[in-house]
Order: sequence, then structure tokens, then C-alpha cells
Amino acid sequence: MSKCVKNNKSVLLVGANLRAMFFVARKLWQSEWVVDVVDFEPIPIQNSKYIRKYYKLEQDNNLDNLADKIIDVVKGVGYDVVIPINDVGVLVCNTFNDKFKDYSKIILPNNEIVEYSRNKYKLFELSIKCGFSNPETIYVQDKEKLVDILENIPNGSIVAKSCSSKKVCDGTIKSYSVYKTEDKRDLIDRFCDETEFPIMIQKYVQGTEIGYNFYAEDGIVKTSYFDRFFRGNFGEECMSRQSIDFDNELAHKLNALIEKIEWDGVGMFDLILHDDEVFILELNGRFWASVDLSEKINSGIWELYSNKYLKTNLIVPTRSNNIVTIINAISVNKKIIRNIIGFKGLMENLRLIYDILRSVFSRNYYIQECLWADSKFYRKLFLHYLKKIFVHG
Repeated sequence: MSKCVKNNKSVLLVGANLRAMFFVARKLWQSEWVVDVVDFEPIPIQNSKYIRKYYKLEQDNNLDNLADKIIDVVKGVGYDVVIPINDVGVLVCNTFNDKFKDYSKIILPNNEIVEYSRNKYKLFELSIKCGFSNPETIYVQDKEKLVDILENIPNGSIVAKSCSSKKVCDGTIKSYSVYKTEDKRDLIDRFCDETEFPIMIQKYVQGTEIGYNFYAEDGIVKTSYFDRFFRGNFGEECMSRQSIDFDNELAHKLNALIEKIEWDGVGMFDLILHDDEVFILELNGRFWASVDLSEKINSGIWELYSNKYLKTNLIVPTRSNNIVTIINAISVNKKIIRNIIGFKGLMENLRLIYDILRSVFSRNYYIQECLWADSKFYRKLFLHYLKKIFVHG
């Protein structure tokens, strides 16, 4: 099928995080929407058959400038719908919601609700009220307080993180990552940027990373599923995810938390399972990287989302109870190449190759569908990453 489609409705996706963006683009394309993307990632998105045009912006962390550039794209084309896909897209569209509304419909929860996906400590406090366990946690308001309470921080493995992974400081979008250390004294040097505060310091909990992926309307969960981190290491890109059966009690507790927030739309809770206890790490208020898995188990998430926000009449499928694994082929290939170049990771490479081969012969193992359906784009992307790996390592 060509990029020229019958439906004259158009949508702009704000953010080019590959897996979630291409899932949404592919589903829209199948419903004959015209799909454009705007971002500043240097990847060959324009080669995808699902996307009409890629507006590649110059890298700009100034919130006002970035918003103006994206609004100019919206004004110039006149999109029916704008969908933020990554965290920066959510931040820009939410902050300038009123401006965007003058030119297009934005699919996004309101500011008060989105705050629970931005502010980890606000979510942490609400989760405690809803009966969730949490690792020992210290809230630190500023760097001066960090110096004062250093002795009170327990010895051993700890993680520290800003309460917001992204925030705006003096008009600039700043991103913050989770920091893991064995020595609490490292925190003084690591958190030298005052804008990163307030921070949360927690005892490091080793366990299985699981996700609770859902679609809700006015706080009522309509469909959901659990999956788990299947291949990969702490702080690295996930190689594959696997759907799992989990007890209904946890789902009920999470649904009660979602109802308390009054969440509207798609979302994903990032959780850690440790010794039969489940800890909430964060809430992602957008489509998640492993969303392709939702399609393979017939979760109905896309169909419900599309029917409400895009006014389609898609049939909601009957949920499958199969345990399904989906493999992120690009991440796997990058990891294998890096291991070969570094003369390391033989056993890891063998496991990853085994997963790829298994996807060929097993009905419940899948490589992302668009890898085969959108082969021209993925060939270009693979060459892009190959060059990047050899140049930068």
C-alpha cells in the first residue's frame, strides 16, 4: 500500500521514541490516517511507509522555542489530531495545551492528572495511602539538606533520583536519570545540580521489573495486562518483554489507585517484584515501548483508545491468555554488535540469537511486526546504528 491513503484525516505524533511511535503510526496507517512525526532525533523516519513526513527539528531544549516550532508545524498543516508520544512531547503539549487547542485536538489527560506521571514523590505518597509497600525512602528538598542527612542514609546499595525525570528550569527542559551507588558519600558529588532537587533516596531493591499496562476512562480501567522485563540489565535498554499472569489482588489495588488519580487514557506502571512484595517505581502517562505486546495478546487497548479519541468503530478483540514474548530486534542487534566489537558477552549473544531463532519457530515469540512490514526503514535504521556503534562505540 502506498503512503497516499483514502482518509483525509491527519495526525501529528510529537516524539520519535521508536517502538511506541511506530506502533501508533502503524495502527493509524491501518485505519487510513495520514501520519506525520515531529522531533529532533537523527533517525531515518522519513523512510517508513507508515509516515508521510518527518519534521526533523534542530535540537533545542528551550521549552518556548520547541513549543513554537511544533505549533508552527501544526498551524501550517492543520492536523485533526495531535498525539504526544514521548515525555518531552507530553511536557510541551501539556504546558501549551491552550495554544495547541486553537489549531488542533490534543489527546492528553489534564495537567492535574498528568502530574502523577511527572512527580514520583506525589505518586509515592498516594500509593502509600492506597496500601502499597515501598522501600525505605528519604525525601531531600535541597543539596544543603542532603549534606545534613547523609549520616541517616543507610549503608549498602541505594538508588537516588529526582522526583521528576524531566522538568523546566529557567525555560530549559532538563532530564535526570536514576543513580545507583554502594557508597552514600557519592551522592554529594553526583547531585551537585540544585535543579535536580527535590530527590528521593531509596534502598536498592533487586527484583523482577514488571509493568502494568492499562487503558482507563475517567479512572475506570477498561482493559489491562502485566508484562515483565525479559532480557537486559539494570539501566540498559530492554531486549524483550513477556506477558505474564499475575494475581488479581494486585490488579485490583492498581485499579483502585488509577481510580483515585482519575486517570484518563493509556498508561503504564513500572513496578519491582521482590520477595512477593510489589513496589511502584513510576507511572508513564503515554504509550510505552513494549506496546506491540498489547496487540499480540489481544488486549484491546488500541481499539478502545482509538474508538474514544479518534471516533473509530474498531472491534475490540477477545483477550488471549497465552504467554507471549516480543523481541526488540534493533536493541538485540545493537547489543550483539557491541559485544562482538568488545570481545565480550558470548553467552549473552547466544541467548539473544536463540530468542531471535525462537521467534521464527514458536507461535508465542515475536519480533516486532513492523521490522518485516516496514523493511526499508529498518534497513536504514540498522545501518544508522551500525555506523554510530563503530564511530562512538
